[in-house]
Amino acid sequence: MIAQPSAVAGVELAPPVRVRALSLRPGWFHLARPGVADRLVHPLLAESTTLRSAGRDLDVGFYLPVPPWEVAIHRVSSDGRTQIGLILEVAVSDYLDGRIRPHEATRGHAVESLADHLTDSGVDVAPVTLAHRADPELPVALAELTAGPPTLTTTGDDGAEHTVWLVDAERLEPVIERLTRRGVLYVVDGHHRCAAEAVLAGRGRGGPPGADASDHVFALVVGEEQLEVSSYHVLVSGVTESPGALARSVDRALGVEATPVSASQVAHSEPGVIGMWHAGRWLRTRLTAGPGGDAARLHEQLLEPLFGITRSGDDRRLEHLPGTDSPAELQERCPEGTVAFVLHPPTTRSLFATADEGGSVPAKSSLFHPKVPAGLFLRRRDACR
Repeated sequence: MIAQPSAVAGVELAPPVRVRALSLRPGWFHLARPGVADRLVHPLLAESTTLRSAGRDLDVGFYLPVPPWEVAIHRVSSDGRTQIGLILEVAVSDYLDGRIRPHEATRGHAVESLADHLTDSGVDVAPVTLAHRADPELPVALAELTAGPPTLTTTGDDGAEHTVWLVDAERLEPVIERLTRRGVLYVVDGHHRCAAEAVLAGRGRGGPPGADASDHVFALVVGEEQLEVSSYHVLVSGVTESPGALARSVDRALGVEATPVSASQVAHSEPGVIGMWHAGRWLRTRLTAGPGGDAARLHEQLLEPLFGITRSGDDRRLEHLPGTDSPAELQERCPEGTVAFVLHPPTTRSLFATADEGGSVPAKSSLFHPKVPAGLFLRRRDACR
């Protein structure tokens, strides 16, 4: 389906099309050196925190430079799951032309701020994650290419094991060529970064396309069959209504009566069924049927009419916590006057369908994991160094 054009932070995106191959290439970047990687990898820190030390770490030799005639294959193992993909550069023009497809809305001021931040810092501290449709031959090829000893193995603070192989780019040419012919990649992690790259492309850089690394998005490319997606818990602070009054407001908005439940019952929900924590108790209720996933319907049916919170995501009362936290853990993090909503996770298929149609869901609607932690890979955004 070809959808109508959409805009991301003032950058006009073309309708999703399948008219030519993707522009993928190996690129210059840096890999944390074995022996020091454990203290450079920061899965629990914001990228801005890692960024403050990135330039220093590069200068003192904590990172191994990787030229474009080598390609990194990255594997992460966590909680019994394994994900493997390639570290590549993808042309920003593919994003602008609809071949890299986002599914989440972005906040314009946040995108502009990130674009300025990337310009000032000159360093990418982690790749975005892009996914391709399932291809049974690619995992087989990557398994063969990673049969030898790895260049680096390190374990993050979250217990995830990261393994990296540096492979001659010529050996990977058939794999990269197969990926380019897919024609479409989907943004999994890094919606604001991709939009910021588009903003930077629109500002112009005074040089020919491709002369600067930032004409391309620094990315991990993986297959959709390897992805695990969770939802985010949605928290609203500053709620002054009594428990009874808020419950009645929710019942009226949804046309159904909420049911008191335990935390374990909330954890085993189904699409359209949400849990609500307020004033020391859990309630379970059902969103009204309609277009969009649970996150979109939560905004339309409860957050906006009851709390005046729009889909912009700029409201200071709004907070998102990873859906990997159990309801029992979540309730311990909710101070008085806070309402928490637990949503059923979306499916990868539904999110990709939204992207194919040129639509979007609210920011923080999906949490894909595991992901590459900040600090494992760095990329300078200036000329090849």
